Amino acid sequence: MERWESYLPLMELAQLNIIHYGLHRHEQFAATERTFNHYGVSYMSKGSSLVRFAEETLELHAGDAFLIPPGVKHDHIKTGEGVAEFLWWDFRFDVAGCVDALKPFRLPRKVHMDDQTQFAQLFSEFMRFMEHPKSPSDVLLLKARAMELMSMILEVAFACAQYRMEDASADIIPSMVMDIKENCTARAILPLLAQKYRLHPTYLSNRFTQVLGVSPAQLQSRFRLERAKELLLMRALHISEIAALLGYENSNNFTRFFRRETGATPSEYRASCESPVKMIL
Repeated sequence: MERWESYLPLMELAQLNIIHYGLHRHEQFAATERTFNHYGVSYMSKGSSLVRFAEETLELHAGDAFLIPPGVKHDHIKTGEGVAEFLWWDFRFDVAGCVDALKPFRLPRKVHMDDQTQFAQLFSEFMRFMEHPKSPSDVLLLKARAMELMSMILEVAFACAQYRMEDASADIIPSMVMDIKENCTARAILPLLAQKYRLHPTYLSNRFTQVLGVSPAQLQSRFRLERAKELLLMRALHISEIAALLGYENSNNFTRFFRRETGATPSEYRASCESPVKMIL
C-alpha cells in the first residue's frame, strides 16, 4: 500500500471550505509580508509575477499556480509588462474544524497545470458565473467551479507531495482519527487508543499532537460538539436525552461543555436553528 493511502480516512472526513475567491487583473501589483491563517492559492492565467519567501523566490507564468500554507510570510509581486490576471482562493480543508488535513504533507508551493485546456474551460465558466450571474443557481455553480479548479491544482500538488513525517509510525494516526470520531462519546479516549495501538498514552498523545496539531482529547471534544449540534436539530429529543446519548451523566455537564465551546446553551443553539431536520441515529 502506498503511504498516501493510509491518509485516505483523514481526507474523507475533511470538509473543504472556500472562504474567499476572486479574479484580479493588474498592471501593477505588490502585496508584501502577507501571512494567512488559512491556505491561499493563486492561478496565473495571464502575465507573470513572483512569490518571495524567506528561503526562496518563485517565478510564475501563465499556467502556474502557487499554494501558500497558513502562517507562511510571503510577498506576491507582479513582473513584466502588460496586464497580469490571476484567480485566487482562500480556503480551509479541516476535520471537525480543527485538524488541517493537508498538514501531514509537504505540498509544493508551485505547480504547473499541464492540462491547461480543461483548466481554462473551468476558469472561463468560473468567470462567467462570477461576473454575469443569471440566476441564484449560478451562485452555487460558481462555488462548484471554484472547487473543481482547486481540486485540479491539489491533484497536481499531491502527485509530487512529500510526507512531513519520515517515521512511518505516523501513518496509523488517520486510523486513530476515525476511532476518535466513532468513540466521541467515550468518557476518555486516550486509554482506548493506547490499548488498541499498544502505545504508551503519553507517547501516543504527544505523537498525535505533533502530526495533527491537536491532542486526541481536543479532537474528541470537537467530534462530540459536531454530534451534539446534529442531535439538537432533532426537536423530538429532550436536552437530557441528548446529554445521555453523548455520554454525560446529567444535562448540566452537557450544558457547561456546549456553552464553553460555542458561547450558547444547547437550548439557545436549538432556538437559533430555523430549519430543524431529522437525522438517523
